[in-house]
Amino acid sequence: MDLQSPFFSTHSFNFDHVLKYDVFISFRGQDTRYGFTGNLYNALCHKGIHAFIDDEELQGGDEITPSLLSAIQESRIAIIVLSPNYASSSFCLDELVHILNCIKGNNRLVLPVFFEVDPSDVRHQRNSFGEAMAKHEKRFKDDMNKVQKWKEALHQVANLSGYHFKHGDGYEHMFIGNIVENISKRIRRHGALPVADHLVGLESAVSAVASLLDVESNAGVHMVGIYGIGGIGKTTLAVVVFNLIADNFEGACFLENVRENSNKHGLVHLQSILLCKTLGKEGIQIAGVREGASQIRHRLHKKKVLLVLDDVDEYEQLTAIAEKPDWFGPGSRIIITTRDKHLLTFHGVERTYEVRGLNKEESLDLLVWKAFRKDIDDPSAPKYLPNSLRVLEWWGYPSKDLPYDFQPKELSILKFPHSLCMTPMLNSLTKELVSLNVLNFDYSYSLKEIPDVSSLQSLQELSFKECSNLIEVHNSVGFLPRLKILNAYGCRKLRSFPTTNTLPLLEDLRLCFCSSLENFPEIPKEMKHLQVLYLHATGIKDLPCSFRNLSGLEYLKMAWNEMCEMPSVIGMMPQLTRCEIVGGGNEGRVSAKQEKGLHGILTLSLPSSDMEYLQLTDSNLSDEFFQLAVEWFPKVEHLREIRGIPPCLRHFSAVDCKSLSSRGTNLLLNQEVHQNGGTRFAMPAERIPRWFEGRNRGASISFWFHGNCFPSRALCFAILLKEKLPSSIKLIPIVTINGNYVSRGTPLEMDQFCIFDLRMTDCSVTYDESLHFEYEWNLVEVSYEARDYCTNREIPSESIAKEIGMHVSKQESSIMQDIRFTDPYAMAELIIMMMMLSMVLPNHKKQPLLLETCIGLWTLLCLTHTLCMSYDCDDWED
Repeated sequence: MDLQSPFFSTHSFNFDHVLKYDVFISFRGQDTRYGFTGNLYNALCHKGIHAFIDDEELQGGDEITPSLLSAIQESRIAIIVLSPNYASSSFCLDELVHILNCIKGNNRLVLPVFFEVDPSDVRHQRNSFGEAMAKHEKRFKDDMNKVQKWKEALHQVANLSGYHFKHGDGYEHMFIGNIVENISKRIRRHGALPVADHLVGLESAVSAVASLLDVESNAGVHMVGIYGIGGIGKTTLAVVVFNLIADNFEGACFLENVRENSNKHGLVHLQSILLCKTLGKEGIQIAGVREGASQIRHRLHKKKVLLVLDDVDEYEQLTAIAEKPDWFGPGSRIIITTRDKHLLTFHGVERTYEVRGLNKEESLDLLVWKAFRKDIDDPSAPKYLPNSLRVLEWWGYPSKDLPYDFQPKELSILKFPHSLCMTPMLNSLTKELVSLNVLNFDYSYSLKEIPDVSSLQSLQELSFKECSNLIEVHNSVGFLPRLKILNAYGCRKLRSFPTTNTLPLLEDLRLCFCSSLENFPEIPKEMKHLQVLYLHATGIKDLPCSFRNLSGLEYLKMAWNEMCEMPSVIGMMPQLTRCEIVGGGNEGRVSAKQEKGLHGILTLSLPSSDMEYLQLTDSNLSDEFFQLAVEWFPKVEHLREIRGIPPCLRHFSAVDCKSLSSRGTNLLLNQEVHQNGGTRFAMPAERIPRWFEGRNRGASISFWFHGNCFPSRALCFAILLKEKLPSSIKLIPIVTINGNYVSRGTPLEMDQFCIFDLRMTDCSVTYDESLHFEYEWNLVEVSYEARDYCTNREIPSESIAKEIGMHVSKQESSIMQDIRFTDPYAMAELIIMMMMLSMVLPNHKKQPLLLETCIGLWTLLCLTHTLCMSYDCDDWED
């Protein structure tokens, strides 16, 4: 990209005008103006394509005007109509040189049309082109450098792919229609996206991102991450870059608002949009996320595409749409915008750019423009701001930037900067914002207190994330009747939090990483709407009895706290379906007093029967606590049948629970628990249970299946490691069929032993006809990749693997008949060979012996397989 082009020269510019025209037409007026070129221009306009044509008759030798040069620079595509007398005009030749420098030099499209001329005549300057150049050499004998540039330009344009038309080749209108249709498809696919009408401070950001993208290189696929706080300008930057470089790619797609749209419409919707945009097709049908990922990888791995994933907030969004660079063709570029830098690191994105706020001058410039549609240096710009401003992003120092009579009445969102100090003027201002829905103090490192916000009765979201010097929050925060989201993430000096007395609509409360906060606030009244509560990495040691008033709580996370005991009040939460309790030391046992209290609670009320996720990591879990904890699930009859394991428990993590005895482990390893599939357990163990029919030492296991459907719903796998792994290392299941890679699952949390169902790891298989044989046996290998997500380094799986096992659900008896752990072809081939030999020797005296040998070998194979599956894998060698 040419970063010296004119639109980078001004302080404030409009990127939407960079490509003003879709098409610029260069032509020799006396040859084609009233014929071919006129008809082409009319056809383009009729198709809705914005084309530029010079309507003025310019005499040969006239210089190109600034307006014409600007039109060339601001055009997406240039069409060069090379007619017999094109080269006789020095003006046309100058225009051609500028086009090749400005348009093709910026990797935009140049299309030559050889109209009644041969491309070789243009390339080698023969016939009319040779005669024209000979005249120019005489005319410009004192400026042969100019003539040489013309010759090089003609040679260069003749080597480009274009269109050729001669009299008698066909109908001219059909020829024109073909050109217009091809251009229309390209314009429709790569149309410029709208951007704001006054962009400030983007020059350096665009330059930095363009450098990271390295568009001119077709080697490999680059993923570039753009990160920063909400509202800082990540999306605007991505749109500008997208508009500037989209024409360099075969397909381009800007997936905006990934976070919002994936929640509303699902990931399949986004996958469909990507395929439709990049392939130029409508109505592509996708059955599920896994099929969508497979189609993206299959259809785009040879296509050079530009993809923008805007506002990503979940790792699953990346894995569903752009999991690996090799999903796309060489030269492809993937841009990811997110608020979470760690998400980029986890995904292996090494090229990143942080978007920072504007400086003092830029922020005031933008604010004045938004208010009055005038530049800051315009003398008519007033020195105050209006009362109708809806959104204010505050960059800089308010007490110096704005006058004291600035009191807007209708603000919806107010966001403050990193350097905010709560001056008297700002304190007064917050009280004047009477219709303010969002108040955001995120990353305000100088902020020491949240002021009185009692006048903000319509406030719905209050966030002061990472205000590392915040000490005090005013009690009025606990009296906001419409507040739904309250975020105090990372306020490390905050020692107390207001009683959430009257927050009837609060849904999400985040106090995580408030390391100085030792007490959870009292909850005097019932709060039915609070669903999500994050308390990890706080100083909280216990929860008050009034915690039970959070009757609608569904998700509780308490990790890395200094708790000495498990809070007994957790057993009283009726709606709790996901609970993560991660200890911070060697303690964490439930005391006898707590056990008694929990028993007493259970006699008074029954807690939730919908618990789906229970994580008790680093908690020194004992058998006594486990037996007590499973009683939180009220389906008592089932609990007795399966010895205490709740029937709806699908995900269980007992990582680092070293005190869990063999009796407790055996409960978790019971075959009946995993018989129906859909489970994922991680725990300490010494061996793979005997009920796993297939077992193999090492990091992979193979089996054969017969039929047209991969039996994932009937398969349960187990991995046993040589030793426990660090928490940063995750295992990723890999599936191949007949040697073809078909699926890569989501990372597994591991202890020394893990049982998992392929369906629980998103490791399903999407077929095409080349992967399997419907009426023959198919070889499947299940292995795994080990990766350290701190260093993004892959670890040889064989260095950490001990065994891998596979179990086939007995409830799927029909599928069981179609699965083999030994090669079904090996013995069959031997038997066929011996039977053929017996046929060759029909009268030989050893014929009966050969047949008996065949039967004996088959029987021996079956017996060996049965014996191998009957003994523990420690008793036999591979």
